Amino acid sequence: MSEPAPSPSRVPAARYTDPDQARQEWASLWPRVWLMAGLSRDLALVGAWRVFEHGHASILVVRGGDGTLRAFHNVCQHRGALLCTGREGRSERFVCPYHGWRWGSDGTLLGASDAEGFDAEVQARSLRLAELPCDEALGFVWIHLGQPEQSLADYLGPVLPQVAAYGIADWDLRRDSTVPLACNWKTSLDAHAESYHVHALHAEVLPLLDDTAVELCSLGRHSRLRVPFGLPSGRLPEGARPALLSEVLRGYGVDVDALPPGRQAGRLALQALRRARGAAYDALPDVLLSDNQLFHVFPNLHINLHADELQVFRHRPHGSDPGRMFFDQLILQRRPAGQGPAARPPHEDLARAAASLGPLTDADMAIAERVQRGLADGALPFLRLGAGEGGILHYHRVLEELLEQR
Repeated sequence: MSEPAPSPSRVPAARYTDPDQARQEWASLWPRVWLMAGLSRDLALVGAWRVFEHGHASILVVRGGDGTLRAFHNVCQHRGALLCTGREGRSERFVCPYHGWRWGSDGTLLGASDAEGFDAEVQARSLRLAELPCDEALGFVWIHLGQPEQSLADYLGPVLPQVAAYGIADWDLRRDSTVPLACNWKTSLDAHAESYHVHALHAEVLPLLDDTAVELCSLGRHSRLRVPFGLPSGRLPEGARPALLSEVLRGYGVDVDALPPGRQAGRLALQALRRARGAAYDALPDVLLSDNQLFHVFPNLHINLHADELQVFRHRPHGSDPGRMFFDQLILQRRPAGQGPAARPPHEDLARAAASLGPLTDADMAIAERVQRGLADGALPFLRLGAGEGGILHYHRVLEELLEQR
């Protein structure tokens, strides 16, 4: 059951540009939330490690010899050098390049050069890397920069079973990309948090989805948008089925020529076709065999789900500049029955000028940078949010509560 959208409201524009706001977030937001740090499959083997960068924090996530996944600050406890400067690797020990101190994959100090010259903690090898809470869910690795007030399962709440119904942990990764953007992380987040912009920025998709019938639900701190797919927008005139919609439905295997008249015919046929394909869709109701669900996992993750494809959008802050951030996109697809896992594509670090993540995401990245430039002008005192932008208003209210509790 959908909830009514929040009443139109205002958000201070300085929240996207003010360095003091960013400092408040580092003090009272980021240490109090679970953050998605990568894919569990990338850390399945003993000794597999990955570095997760979040602003000024560098986190080393590693699968220990006992099979346990652990997260540590990627910082030698001698003089502070980063232990790993690459993105990934496999090792059961980490050697600091500065003075050769050796650390195990469980965070223990294995040895220090000339240890007798240090205090008892070093001599006894009781010193450990600075460990962080770490857990796994939905095929993702999650870390916490502080002391969790909730377990990961409790933090995700209703998002967990709703996303788990798709079985995404077994889907194949098709693309893994990062693009630096000249905007605040919330500006990028906003470009994916509402469907109100679709008719203007993405008008080419109006024959495929009804942006006038989007459902918004709050899920605790998080939220969800459901966008009806397989029928034209209510903004378009009634009449013949758009040619683009017919083309896309045929691509999915729908016999378009046999469809009865009516706006819903293609959508219902797509649902029936997928339902007939077997058990892979058993956990999903008919409506989710056609429609798109976009989950916002507070504060900075979007899980954009279709019946057979997933796009993950992660909006990472810059460590010192509120006008910069990093946009990560993962694309996963449901594996066809009877096929083995696909090879993992390499990660792409893309320069902004040459980056293309697809026409819709490209447009969202470009408008986010354009909005940030306008916000930096200082002429706009506050954002005016309407009923169609309730997802943005919802997360700002959650953000306000956290910042007020510091």
